[in-house]
Amino acid sequence: MILNSKKKTINLQLRRFLFLFLLTVVIVFIYNLDFFSAPILVMDRTRLTIGFVALFLIYYLTGFFRNYHYFFYTDNGSKLVFRYYSLRPLNKKQSSVEIDKLSFSNYKIEKFLFGFTTRLFLFQNLPNGVVAKYAPINITLLNKKEKTLLNDSLKQYIKK
Repeated sequence: MILNSKKKTINLQLRRFLFLFLLTVVIVFIYNLDFFSAPILVMDRTRLTIGFVALFLIYYLTGFFRNYHYFFYTDNGSKLVFRYYSLRPLNKKQSSVEIDKLSFSNYKIEKFLFGFTTRLFLFQNLPNGVVAKYAPINITLLNKKEKTLLNDSLKQYIKK
């Protein structure tokens, strides 16, 4: 099975760019059209601009705190492969986790920030008998169906 959030990642990046572009166009119109020279509903140009910028900041900060990650998972072959990176600007550290199916111990999916983000924790049995815990992987970008598929796929590799 392969899970890949490439399309959602591209869609999210395009939405961010489009929203920023529309904000710029609206601000240009507000300051260059005579229509906005008189106050509209008791809002002058400055207040309209502040309002649109505030909407953009709310949208942007929501995505920032949700910390969306590109996510790729496959269980084809002898290993479970997880590839991911944050979609926050200026944070393009790509990470990869490969775990042999025979040494995979357990996993845990938890919600954080009042259900605002979802993280995947992975555990692996090491040869000396210690269970290693990997850094959490943010899977907030996955929808409910994809999370269920991931859950079902990982369940079959847990040692009873």
